[in-house]
Amino acid sequence: MPQGYACGVPVEVLDTPGLVAAASAAGHNSRLLAQLRSAYKKFKPDLVVYVDRLDAGGAARWAGAELPALRGLTSALGPSTWLNTIIALTHAGAPPPASGPQ
Repeated sequence: MPQGYACGVPVEVLDTPGLVAAASAAGHNSRLLAQLRSAYKKFKPDLVVYVDRLDAGGAARWAGAELPALRGLTSALGPSTWLNTIIALTHAGAPPPASGPQ
């Protein structure tokens, strides 16, 4: 696990692979959430940064396809997790859609 200092404060970073929005990835997400729950209990983070790429997944992203993944996170880590979470929505370098969902 990467460790270092930020402005004199010790920092440890736990990076996880991404959840998959597709319904067919439920098994993958379940295994990942179980591992994440274990790490969450072991390390007891002070802060969670949730990053979601809005340019990935095409029109399904605009249709709420990521909601099952968010519900899974809430179920695995508990609703209070969101109180210490920063949510970052990114286009990962791609220009935003010109007119929203098509």
